[in-house]
Amino acid sequence: DTAVLASARGKTDECEILEVPAARMRQALAELPGVSEMIVRAFIMRRRRLERDKEFAGLRIVGRTIDDADVAPHSLDLITFWDVLEHLPDPVASLRRAQELLTPGGLVAATVPNAGTAVARLSGRRWFGYKTAGEHLQFFDPATISRCFEAAGFRVAVRRPVAWSCTIGFLIDRAALYLGVPGRIVHRALNGRWLTRLVVDVPQVNQFVAARPVSVIGSRAA
Repeated sequence: DTAVLASARGKTDECEILEVPAARMRQALAELPGVSEMIVRAFIMRRRRLERDKEFAGLRIVGRTIDDADVAPHSLDLITFWDVLEHLPDPVASLRRAQELLTPGGLVAATVPNAGTAVARLSGRRWFGYKTAGEHLQFFDPATISRCFEAAGFRVAVRRPVAWSCTIGFLIDRAALYLGVPGRIVHRALNGRWLTRLVVDVPQVNQFVAARPVSVIGSRAA
């Protein structure tokens, strides 16, 4: 995937890149009744960390979402939506906005949960992606994520399954939220232990998509 993203302009050190956080998800959660306040607080803390931590020193936050980002049109070489589109009420509109910000030849890349995997099909309504309803507003298989990009005026250049990386701590937090009493027992037993900081790659979860505007592809062909 790194090679695909680097091809956005060929020289990554000269590229302008916008990474879109899941800020809208926090707003959507706050407006939905019965959604855990834990999740809303997590996103508020993430926002504060971006503003506070030294590792982000020198980075300018240009907006809360792609819609209010203070960015000139056609000025970005790469826009990423890492685990974001599934949280948005209108992902097609957000992708159209991304196209307005891209330079000619620019690239949009995204990861979303894959509702078409064998694990998802075998799990049925128990699949974790459906368990997160309230967080996840959209559900994509390979065909529907391609149609989403096409509806926004993009042509998908790459689509492939990718592992989902997360900490064990994240997994046990989700277990407490979605698995009832057994999940809460596991959370109490393991929360705060050293192993919760370990990062694991979970297969059969996500799909990676990279796409370019159709208008750019058409002009190159001409």
